[in-house]
Amino acid sequence: PLPGQFADLMRALGVDPSGERPYAVTADGEMIAVFTAQNGSEVSLFGRRTELLASATSNVGWVHSLQFTPNSQFLVAGCEEGTVVWSVPGLTLHTFTRGGVVSHVAVHPFGHLMATTSLQQGHAEVWSLHSNRLAASIETPPGASWFDFSADGWFLLAVSPAGKNLFGWPINATPEKRYLAGHEAGVPGVAFSPDGLRLASVSKDRTLKIWDVESGALLHTCTGHQAPVQTVAFSPDGTLLATGDWGDEVRIWDAFSGKERALLNAQVGGIWRLQFDPDGRHLAAAGNFGLAVWEVHADAGAISLKEVASVPARGLIDLVIHPDGRHLAALFRDGRIAIYDMPNPTRLSFRPAPGTPPVFTPSFDP
Repeated sequence: PLPGQFADLMRALGVDPSGERPYAVTADGEMIAVFTAQNGSEVSLFGRRTELLASATSNVGWVHSLQFTPNSQFLVAGCEEGTVVWSVPGLTLHTFTRGGVVSHVAVHPFGHLMATTSLQQGHAEVWSLHSNRLAASIETPPGASWFDFSADGWFLLAVSPAGKNLFGWPINATPEKRYLAGHEAGVPGVAFSPDGLRLASVSKDRTLKIWDVESGALLHTCTGHQAPVQTVAFSPDGTLLATGDWGDEVRIWDAFSGKERALLNAQVGGIWRLQFDPDGRHLAAAGNFGLAVWEVHADAGAISLKEVASVPARGLIDLVIHPDGRHLAALFRDGRIAIYDMPNPTRLSFRPAPGTPPVFTPSFDP
């Protein structure tokens, strides 16, 4: 329950403590943070005598959830377009992360991690509060409404609407192994090589980087894209990398030397996703305006791509090829899923049943 003076303050502000408008009280009961603005993006901090200490406005939209760190040093907010962390008591901006709707935030009992729940995106994320780096991403299990930490800090818990703990993941035994710094803009795509020894990352800085997983060393920086790069995929044998950008270019690279091997214009309206089929003979691309499939040929060391199919289809955002290589599933922005035969696509389309949670990434059961 709220301390009496804070309950009186909430009533004076016209805020129902039992309603959806979020508030948070420090562990020592000395301060309370609450929304006060009609637009829902302004947060005010009050002291024990209900005096106003500071106010701040979220730069990532409407606030849905608030929580202090155990030492009252920071205030964390889950917002319409990401998370914000303010320093206390001045509510000066410490850091923010732009992303999807964050409906709930939780702070680890030791204060070094925060967990964000995004039901629309179907997952929770665990972030380091000190470095503002993503430590883990976990798919939301059926029936869960938010994520929280156990009181001893050993587990991340998925919680039902009734407050029942449904699932738990140990977190203290999974320290961050590597921090790979080098890109100068956002990183929308990464891929491990099939043998797990290399990691490829692509960035809006228009580069591809290839890393050694064990040491974290940067092996190659590959340049040439003229637009932000969105997606990257290894061939099944690990010898080639395919990258796609918003300018519709697909580039093929030698995964060991980092040298460019082929270039083509996909003509699919900006590329969201690329994937090789299981035998590496075909490469598929999903873009804003359609789907394309190419045969991959390696002749005397030269790589060439021959288009075998181009399917107009607006609103594609993702694809996945079945492990047997005979079918491809494509996800549309409105939630439709289309199943295509491979490599010459004919389509069977279906829409998830009403009430099905939003789909953000398709996957076949192995």
